Amino acid sequence: MIKRIFSAFAAVVMLAACHHDNPGNGGNEKPIINPNEVYGATAVIDPATTYQTWDGFGAMNLGGDWDEAIDWSNKETDTLMGEMGLSIMRIRIPYDESKWALLPEKVKYAVDTYGARVLATPWTMPATMKAPQVIKGKDENGYVTVLKENSYADYAAYLQRFINYMAREGAPIYAISIQNEPDWAPENEGCSWTAMEHLKFVKEQGQNITGALLVSGESIKTDHSFYDPVLNDAAACDNIDIIGGHLYGTGTEPKPYPLAAQKGKALWMTEHQLSDSWRDNSSTWFESLDMAKEIHACLVNGWNAYIWWYGIRYYSFLGDGEANTVRGAVLPRGRLYAQFSKYIRPGDVRIGISLDKAGYLLATAFKAADGRVSIVVVNPGPDIYKDFEIEVGNGFTTISGSFTDSNLPANLTPELRDGKIIVDIKATSVTSLEIR
Repeated sequence: MIKRIFSAFAAVVMLAACHHDNPGNGGNEKPIINPNEVYGATAVIDPATTYQTWDGFGAMNLGGDWDEAIDWSNKETDTLMGEMGLSIMRIRIPYDESKWALLPEKVKYAVDTYGARVLATPWTMPATMKAPQVIKGKDENGYVTVLKENSYADYAAYLQRFINYMAREGAPIYAISIQNEPDWAPENEGCSWTAMEHLKFVKEQGQNITGALLVSGESIKTDHSFYDPVLNDAAACDNIDIIGGHLYGTGTEPKPYPLAAQKGKALWMTEHQLSDSWRDNSSTWFESLDMAKEIHACLVNGWNAYIWWYGIRYYSFLGDGEANTVRGAVLPRGRLYAQFSKYIRPGDVRIGISLDKAGYLLATAFKAADGRVSIVVVNPGPDIYKDFEIEVGNGFTTISGSFTDSNLPANLTPELRDGKIIVDIKATSVTSLEIR
């Protein structure tokens, strides 16, 4: 039997990971300092400078046999994907194949209605493939569970059966992951992989998984050392399509991954949840602004997708009925997320944008194939930027926009004059603009 002791890192990370609704660190809403009015701040977009192509924004639909209370209804999919603009639905693959029948209806609706890209992630394979043969990430003696080497082919066939089953049901899977968080051992479902085991599986079995893009094991902290062996092995690299990873752990933040870019692999942030949100009704606006800063960091560091944890939960995008939320109602965090997901669409290409005298402001710009340009400006600070100018050049004739802060979101009436957008940026807000 293979025995590997649960690492000290994983023990620490467990406290911050997203799989339990435990209380977080507490704390109160941060005060807003009396804002200044800032004049003279500007930005310039540079369409000739291009970066990555965007694959989409999404969230986890973790229902089925896990928790029916957070399963998206079709109406809630309408809100998340229609109203809010999400384009990726992440789902869990049940280890029990008899439970697969719980998935096609919700996936089919999202794909047929909104062209959703579906990422399917396994938390564990069937226990018969594991050593020791338990579903949990650790057995009762504290040893982590692993995929047996003589079960590699069986596991690849299991993933392929899932792809084939969903396709037959009219609910196609866009991408399938090898393992949720292979580099830690949770108390619930899980399976641990070393970087070399991951390499061996991808190299020997990756070509046997077809009909969906193959996503790496989704490292809990997007640990490059976990993926490097695959990317540096020509045969294994050919078998993988997407590098997927999470952003848990002290000091973890989005950063560039030059090797993945060099090898032509998309880099997806496939799960995160800010830990303070586990406090009752604690989805504070300032914590949501931290999410906005994290999204911005992913964008400017070359990532290609961003997928949040629960789509439905009292501290997430839509209320679930707990903590004084209304089931299906868009929450402040959802409004903020939509400032990105409604404007930056799959297939858009990030272009250059520079800021001057902009203080707290963070900005990104994207261009669509039809010439549409979207700009998202995050202001995590207390200052108000009056008559903020964005130089976009001539050729645009229409402009629209919206913003959201700790109050209700609102449409904007920015000016488009002499090749410049002129708009006020409110304090602690996210402002989105679209020009055509």
